[in-house]
Amino acid sequence: MNLSFAIKVFKRCKWWLSLYLSLLLFIGCQQPTEVELSNSVDPNSPNFVPQAPSSVSAELNSDKSAVLISWSDDSSYETGYKIEKQTGSASWVSLTTLSSNSETFQDELSVSGTLPLKYRVASLNGNSSSDFVESNLIYFTYQLLLNSIGQGTVSEQVVQGKTEYAYGTSIQLTPSPAAGWRFQEWRGDVTETSESIIVQLNQDTEITAVFVEREFADLETNAIQSITATSAISGGNFITTYGSPILQKGVCWSVNPSPNVDSNCSINGSGFLDYTSTITGLTPATTYYLRAYATNSSGTIYGDELSFMTLPGTPVVQTGSVQNISMNGADVSATLMDEGVSSVNQWGVVYSTSNNPTVNDLKVIADGNEIQTTLQIRSLTPSMNYYARAFATNSYGTSYGKTLEFTTLDPPSWSEISISEDTRISDMHFSTND
Repeated sequence: MNLSFAIKVFKRCKWWLSLYLSLLLFIGCQQPTEVELSNSVDPNSPNFVPQAPSSVSAELNSDKSAVLISWSDDSSYETGYKIEKQTGSASWVSLTTLSSNSETFQDELSVSGTLPLKYRVASLNGNSSSDFVESNLIYFTYQLLLNSIGQGTVSEQVVQGKTEYAYGTSIQLTPSPAAGWRFQEWRGDVTETSESIIVQLNQDTEITAVFVEREFADLETNAIQSITATSAISGGNFITTYGSPILQKGVCWSVNPSPNVDSNCSINGSGFLDYTSTITGLTPATTYYLRAYATNSSGTIYGDELSFMTLPGTPVVQTGSVQNISMNGADVSATLMDEGVSSVNQWGVVYSTSNNPTVNDLKVIADGNEIQTTLQIRSLTPSMNYYARAFATNSYGTSYGKTLEFTTLDPPSWSEISISEDTRISDMHFSTND
């Protein structure tokens, strides 16, 4: 066969070859497009892998009692479908197996769901299955309906969870009473008397905040002043004047915390005017607890509790100064500031060569009628350090003033004495500066 003959044959067959190729292409397009046809396994074989479903979705019904799962059946050779379910971050669990050509399934929920909830679907064929295709996440959301009785508002603060109040969301509720009102309780799906509460939503919830008119004013205890061994001054201050009129007011005190109207109390009239109370008959050097009170037709309210300690019952003395220091003496001034609870038995100045002298050391007694005096200390040793302080004693004990330190003068040396030839021993006189 020469070349020219071959060319002629090719030209004559060209049209038939083109027609043949077009026919093959048309036949191929009419065949199923499933991926499984690329396998060399018979589609009717139990080992044949069917095509996975598509468009898998999950939708919660209106009363949150069931989830509808739907998908597109893209396989022509499946024998059924397998559905699995995942709750939260837990492992997938088998939910059910359906027959071929199925495209929906409804999962009935026995209890309210948790977050999140997801489903997945795979096509089955005998011993083989396609890959799973997952649905969207399902979130269970619930409504929180807040009502109020009386005058006041309730603020919501999400403590944990999503702001759309999904399942398990924790919400802090805080009541805010209007002026002249107070919060009483929560009613409805939550019954509680605590003001601030945290509600965890696992169902539609309705809560009512109950506000009632205030029966009492707001009372403040005045600071305690002018504390002595047996008395003190306090009182009460009305911050607000809600409720019925005040019938009686004053302060209550006790050596135990939380004094009340059954304890010792003053009576300072009635009405909403602020008041001052003088407390007497207290025990010296004792801790007391005190608070203001006010009583109306609804009961008794109390102010904040304060505590104080009475002064000791002993006298109060003050050490003045040391003057006229010599070799053998000195003068010390002292003042009796307060006799204390009982009369002073004795007062004066104590002194010693040791610091902080007491009544067990040497002392000089003052005249009982004096409250300020200068006492002379004598018979001291020259060139010696001494300590002195005022003291006073009554039936409650002895108190002291501050301690003063001083040093007596040195004696004169012999070089300071002048003797002439005509001086006789009998003419010499020696004296000290005491």
